[in-house]
Amino acid sequence: MKYANELFNSDWSTKVNWNAVKIAVLRRTRETCYLHCINEKDLDIIQPSSLIGLEEEIAKLDSNTLSFLNNKYASNALLWGARGCGKSSVVKAVLGKYIYNQKTNLRVLEVESKDIDIFPIIIDYLRGFADYRFIVFCDDMAFFPDDYSYRSLKSCLEGSFEKKPTNVIIYATSNLRRIMKEDEKSKQDYEYTQETLSLADRFPLNIGFYPIGTKEYLSILESIITKSCQDHDMENLEETSNKIFHQIKQDAINFATQIGNKSPRSAHDFWNLYKTNILN
Repeated sequence: MKYANELFNSDWSTKVNWNAVKIAVLRRTRETCYLHCINEKDLDIIQPSSLIGLEEEIAKLDSNTLSFLNNKYASNALLWGARGCGKSSVVKAVLGKYIYNQKTNLRVLEVESKDIDIFPIIIDYLRGFADYRFIVFCDDMAFFPDDYSYRSLKSCLEGSFEKKPTNVIIYATSNLRRIMKEDEKSKQDYEYTQETLSLADRFPLNIGFYPIGTKEYLSILESIITKSCQDHDMENLEETSNKIFHQIKQDAINFATQIGNKSPRSAHDFWNLYKTNILN
């Protein structure tokens, strides 16, 4: 097995031309470790306007990102909360706004939560590309009580003798406010509680996402239907979209109840299944 530090210390810097590549994903298994570059045509583009009800969350992350790109203070960000409420979509929407803007030097490196144990090595690698501003994106970050890989992340973000690199910050999403899972035993453990708090503290920009009710869920669905009708140039847009919405809204509620989740994601999932006649 090749160790990650051996790979990073070899020819990684020549494998990725960051002048041309804007986004890469770290792929790591027991047998290999490499950077997979994402082409612009393969990028999952999300328009901020499509994220209904998340204007405040988008504005906070956008402000932090713009400050970072302007070489001003910017912090690591944790987007936490209920599943399907748009955490990852907000990150994609904000970064997508700048990533292919020729006036910015933004680069994105996506890293899985399981690979956080080599985060210090990743930082050492990115520190060498001072001409670029890197945002490391980690989706669905979570650690179990017996998983100590988070300590590499914690000390690297703050606590090491070495200064943090000025060209790297991390955006993470998690279903957990403190990132670390808790069982009944750990909930009673004072030291473990302090550990969870100290890790979360490394993300000064803390953006919460909360479950939505039926009214908000239907409002999102209505907007999705209207946008879909617009994309298909339907006649009598308002009348058509309104008719479709009222025809299927009870089905949409039943769908959300069945899967146990009213969220922007479930609204999109329902509409995609409905319009392709899978639910009919």
